Amino acid sequence: MLNKKQIVTAGATLGIALATGFVMQNGDAVASRLGDTPQPQQPVETSVVEQSSVLPSLPEAPVAETEPVEMVQPTEIVAPDVEVAALDTNLAVEVGPEPEITLTPEPEVQAERVCETTMQAEAVAAAMVRLDLMSACHPNDRVTIHHEGMMFTADTDATGAVSVDVPALNENAIFIAAFANNKGAMSQIEVPSLAFYDRVVLQWRGQNALQLHAREFGADYGDEGHVWSATARDASIAASGQGGFITALGSGSDDTALLAEVYSFPTGFMTNDGEVSLSVEAEVTAQNCARDIEAQSIQIGPDAETTVVDLVLSIPDCDAVGDFLVLKNMVQDLTLAAN
Repeated sequence: MLNKKQIVTAGATLGIALATGFVMQNGDAVASRLGDTPQPQQPVETSVVEQSSVLPSLPEAPVAETEPVEMVQPTEIVAPDVEVAALDTNLAVEVGPEPEITLTPEPEVQAERVCETTMQAEAVAAAMVRLDLMSACHPNDRVTIHHEGMMFTADTDATGAVSVDVPALNENAIFIAAFANNKGAMSQIEVPSLAFYDRVVLQWRGQNALQLHAREFGADYGDEGHVWSATARDASIAASGQGGFITALGSGSDDTALLAEVYSFPTGFMTNDGEVSLSVEAEVTAQNCARDIEAQSIQIGPDAETTVVDLVLSIPDCDAVGDFLVLKNMVQDLTLAAN
C-alpha cells in the first residue's frame, strides 16, 4: 500500500554513494653502467733445478787485473716550479623547474564521474520547483521522485536527462531521485511562497484511472470554475490570485508506474469568501475493471494540519465500463475567508 510511512521510509533509506579515488603511478628509471673487468692472469709455473753432480765442472776462469774506477758524485736535478691551480669545489649547478605532475583518476573513478547523477532545483512561480535531473548512464530509464510522502515516476531521455515542475509540499523542500539500482541524487531548496497555498495530492499506482476534481465557488461540472485534468490551467492563474490549477505528475502505463495529480489553490491571495468543492473520481475502463487500485491523498494548507488518507479501491466488473465512481471522503473541501 502507498501509505505515508512506507513512502517516507523509502526516501530515508535511499543511499547515494559516490566514491572518488586518485592513484599516481611513478616508475623509477634504473640505470647501470658496466665496465671492463681485467681478467686474472694465469700463474706462470716456475721450477728450480739444483745443480746436479752429473753436470761437468766448469774450469776456473783466469783472474784479470783491473784499473781502479773513479766514483762520480750524482748530479742534483732541480725540477722547475709548477703552478698548480686549486680545485674549485663550489660548482654552481643550474636546476630547472620541477616537472608538473597530473593526477589521472583510475578508469573506475572516471567511469563513476561520467555516470554521476545530478539534480538541480529551482524555485519558480506559484510555489513550484523545477527539477533538472542528469544521469548519463541512465538513458531512457525510469526514475522515481520522492518529496514529502509524494512519489511519482519519470522517464529520462536518450541522454539521461529529465526536467519536471513539482508543487512543493514543504517550505524547506527536499527532493530525492532514485533509479532501480539505488543510484540517484538529492536536492534541497527553500520555497517560502508555499505559505500562501492550499495543496491536495492524489497519487496511485498503475494505469491512469483516478481523477482529482475541484469546483471553485459553486461551479458545476463543465463550468468555468471546474478544474480537472481536462481543464488543468497553469501556475500563472494561481500566481495572479484568480484560481487554482492541476499539475499532473508521473509517466508509465504499466502496473509499476506511480502517478499523481496535485491541485494548488492560492488561498493567501484571495480577496473573497467562498468554497472549493473537492472530489476523487474513478472511471471504469477496460484496463482497470475488476481490479484493485491503491491510492492515497495528502492535503496541506496554511491554516490546517497535513492529512493523509489511504485507499484500496475495488473497481467494478468489466460490464460497468464507462461508469464513474465518486469518492467524497478522500479529500476535504476548502473553505475560504477573505484576506
